[in-house]
Order: sequence, then C-alpha cells, then structure tokens
Amino acid sequence: MNMQLSTITAQTMSSVELVKIINDLRVEGKPELRHSHFMERVERISSEVGIPFERHTHTNQQNKQSYPCALLNSRLSKLMVMSESVSVQLAVLDRVTELEQAQPKLPATYIEALEALVMS
Repeated sequence: MNMQLSTITAQTMSSVELVKIINDLRVEGKPELRHSHFMERVERISSEVGIPFERHTHTNQQNKQSYPCALLNSRLSKLMVMSESVSVQLAVLDRVTELEQAQPKLPATYIEALEALVMS
C-alpha cells in the first residue's frame, strides 16, 4: 500500500490516504467510497465534535487537477473510521500508531537537550 505522508506534521493522515485504506479493505460488492463524500463527512463530524482539521489540496495523478483534502489528527482519523468495518478500523489504528512512533523524541531535561545538540 503506497501511503502518503504529510509533509506538514508527522501525526496527521490525509483524507486521501484514509479513503484508500477504506476502499482497499471494502467488502466485495460494496461500492467504493468517493473522496468527495468522505470530505463531506469530515466537515460534518469535525463541526459536530469540535475537532479541527487542516485543509489541504491533493493533485490527482490521472488528470493532474487539484482537489481539496484534509489532514486529520490522530483523534479525528480514528473517529472517521469508527463506522467502518473492523478490518478498516484496525488498519487505520495501525497506521496512526506508526505515525505516532515516527515522531522524534524530544529531550526531557536540559542536560539531554545539550547532549543531543553535541551529538548532532
């Protein structure tokens, strides 16, 4: 699965990536989720629960046109897939965990910060 990582913050998932995960794990015979429909859900749910998301654009590789997409934090990503199948929920949870673990560890003390500075 080709994942799209955000260049803005490592702890976000793009709506494009989430739709791809959902569609890759969709039950056979169930229609694919359109990104535009997913974006409508993101807008509605984000507004209802007060969890913001970052607006972004995505360039379609086939027609080279730009479309709106969303960069979702961990909490909103998890919330968006709660109505999906268990396999989709698990795949998204695994991806969010991977993104969270990729975050650099910040020094906890002044001494650790100095040591990190000297080591770089």
